[in-house]
Parts: sequence; C-alpha cells; structure tokens
Amino acid sequence: YTISSAMDSKKVLDIKGQSQKDGAALQIWSNGNKAHQQFIVEYKGSGYYSILNMNSGKSLDVQGKSKEPGTGVQQWKYGGGAHQLWYFEDAGNGYCYIRSKDSGLYLSLSGNKADNGTRIVMAKKSNSNALKFRLNKISNPNPVADGTYVIASAADATKVLDVQKASKENGANVQLYNYYGIKSQQFTLKKKENGQYIIASANSGKVLDVKSASKDSGANVQQWSNGNAAHQMWYLVDAGDGTYYIRNKNSGMYLNAVGAAADNTNVNVTTFTGAETQKFVIKKAADMKTVSSGAYTISSAMDSKKVLDIKGQ
Repeated sequence: YTISSAMDSKKVLDIKGQSQKDGAALQIWSNGNKAHQQFIVEYKGSGYYSILNMNSGKSLDVQGKSKEPGTGVQQWKYGGGAHQLWYFEDAGNGYCYIRSKDSGLYLSLSGNKADNGTRIVMAKKSNSNALKFRLNKISNPNPVADGTYVIASAADATKVLDVQKASKENGANVQLYNYYGIKSQQFTLKKKENGQYIIASANSGKVLDVKSASKDSGANVQQWSNGNAAHQMWYLVDAGDGTYYIRNKNSGMYLNAVGAAADNTNVNVTTFTGAETQKFVIKKAADMKTVSSGAYTISSAMDSKKVLDIKGQ
C-alpha cells in the first residue's frame, strides 16, 4: 500500500531520506511511487497489524516505546512488540485512524500540517484530518516479471549466482562464478503475495534458502526444497541505478557477496550496507551472452601458448 493523508491526498507516508537504517523518521511527502513510500500490511492476530516499509523491510515503531503524545514515529527492525503493532479504525469516507496497540494513541501529522517533511507523531484521538489516512492498494508491487533470469553481481557482471558444482541436492552452497550459460547459473523468479518472490534454481528446482532459517547477519545461503517458508522468500528492492538489493523476508537481511566478485566467492545475508557486494543485476537468461563480441585468440587448455591457426596464413 501507499498510505495517503486526508489533509492532502497527494501526500503519503514516507521514510526520510529513503533510509534503510533503524531509527529513520516517518514523515509525509509528495507521492513519487517509490519503495520507501510503500508499506506491507500484515495481520498479526486480535485485530492488529504490522506495517513494514517495502524499501527497508523495517516496521513502523513508536520511538522509545513512549506512550506520550507528540512522540515521533520511526522505522525499526520488527520484533513483534506492542509499539510496532497497529489497529485500523474506520474514520469514514474511505479513511481510517491508525492506533498503536501499546499506547492507544494515533498516527498524526505534526502541527496539523501536510507540508513535505512534516513528521508523523503520536496523538490523542480527534476529528482532525491530520489523524486520518487512506490505504491505497498497489496494483503490482513486484518490479520483475515471472521468468528465468541470471543474477549477476553489480561489482562484476561476469560473476553470477551459481549453485556449487551444479548440485541438485538440498544444502548445496550458493556462490558467485563466471557465467557459462549453464542451468545451475539460472534462476526462476516467481511472484508471491505482497511483492515477495521465490527464487528457484533452473537446474534443481530448489530455492534460495537462508540456512537454518537464521536471522543473523552472516548466515549462509544455500538451495533447499521449497517449503514456502519466510526464510525462502525474497523482496527485490530497486537500488535506483539499474540494480537491485535482494532482501530476505524472514530476517530482513540482504543478499551479499562475501568479498570481491570472483569465482567461488561465497554468498550470505547481512545487514544493509548499500555496498556493491549487495547489489545485483537481474537479466533475462535468454539475453545473456557467454562471450562478448570482439576479436580474440583462442588458446588450448592443453597448452595455453598454442592457439587456433589457419594453416599457411
């Protein structure tokens, strides 16, 4: 969803500075149809919901778990606390109030203003439009169509995600390797609900999986039979330069190449850094070239000093 204000329907909830970090402020801003202005609303039981930012994967969170009016709202890693759970109350005309489970206070535009950059704070309930919001369903939250792709490192586009030794076994490691056009280097992306994807090896049918469903930074990535589990679900976050960050649903950690892009470089998940090691280029497998156009000598594996040659010139 985007979440727009009753004070100005063109203004939506927005994470300041498009930040991925804990503690980034929630504000109002003109709708630019960006991921940091989009939210995943998930039912958690007893009428309450989490509200997770599409860009960062972090939850709307009341600063310091405060129960005082005027307290700012921020994003923070989801932990299931009452200060991160929200109830939607009907406000009429398609709008709603958004109430904190913890304090009973409501999201509100600070100072009853809808200027760009106005902070979102907690407030006592009133009939002011500053407390009223509309949830607008996003028609297609998935930025990449279903299909078979090669997932290359932004640091070196010749190094791609690869299932080690073209294994079809559960637990096989995922790494970077030079692209040779083989199926163990191609992955089928399939859209799931709320912008999530399953990413399956075209060779084995098994999916990218965070080992042991770990939520730790540094957890290894492997392939495993698809169980539609959260640690096998991924979000593609547009990095704004033709590349994507790939975030795990379960942990909120980001796919990451461990060190320089090279053959056998391991792949794990880590906290967000924004480094090239966390950026990936997603290209249709049919569009990939194993060899770039150009002039070459072609040497032999038996003797690298010997090359193909036309007899007698």
